[in-house]
Amino acid sequence: MNPSERIRVVLIDDDELTRAALELALPADSVEVIAHAGNGRSGLEACLRLRPDVAFLDVLMPDMDGLQVLPALIDALPTTAVIMVTASNDRITIEKSILGGAAGYIIKPFTPSTVADALNRALRRKAAT
Repeated sequence: MNPSERIRVVLIDDDELTRAALELALPADSVEVIAHAGNGRSGLEACLRLRPDVAFLDVLMPDMDGLQVLPALIDALPTTAVIMVTASNDRITIEKSILGGAAGYIIKPFTPSTVADALNRALRRKAAT
């Protein structure tokens, strides 16, 4: 990705307030949120259509949960960095996410610096692969 280009992001979370908080936490000068989705299926469809640089993906959602969306997203868009977002901090969920190809993990509640740090780490990790 060209350093002068804005990072294109899709936010996938069933909680509208979480999506809004994520958008506010992202640096507006370097990130463009190109879509919001309230469930896994519509989030996957948005990603397949828009091909974002990064997807923030909630773990627990109706329709398809994040752990179901993750492999489909990684298979279809291997250059998209996926950052899992959840209130769950159990080791099994984190391991499944990272082993499934997630480039990062954020535990709710989060701060703007947590979001920015996760975004930067995920982009560095993707660039190294």
